Amino acid sequence: MLVFPYVHNLGTPGFQCAVVNLVPWKKLHNIRDMVDVMHHTSLNIFNKVKVVVTNENGPSKRIGKGKDIMSALVKANMSASEEDKLTDEELIGQASTIIFAAMDMTSNGMSRILYLLSKHPAVQDRLWQEVTEAYANHGGDLDYETLNSLPYLDAVCRELLRV
Repeated sequence: MLVFPYVHNLGTPGFQCAVVNLVPWKKLHNIRDMVDVMHHTSLNIFNKVKVVVTNENGPSKRIGKGKDIMSALVKANMSASEEDKLTDEELIGQASTIIFAAMDMTSNGMSRILYLLSKHPAVQDRLWQEVTEAYANHGGDLDYETLNSLPYLDAVCRELLRV
């Protein structure tokens, strides 16, 4: 197993992929499949964002009006000097990194908030009551604006981010 840190220096990425496909190791194939999913997801997001950013009317039709991190990355790259521009592959790599970091941060945050709510049942009950009332008052549909207007939910989320 000590050989794997040195494998990344062997040959081209295509050669490395071929070797990974030939090695009969299920865990390695699982990692390969995860990398493939991340790459395809990043490629899909990048292509959609690139189309929207290059279209004059695109960002205003999106949630956040094109102020998301991927739109900012593509816009910054489009306005960069030729020598500073990243290739599409480099931008897709950045997208993969951002998506992976966001998933990790989100899962850690969710785990933390569920743990803290389990330790503080009074907070959990009050939060449950606020969300349940909002759900009932809005016909079972909690859109972004409704969720954003819940003060106790906002306080709990801010406390999570503070910790």
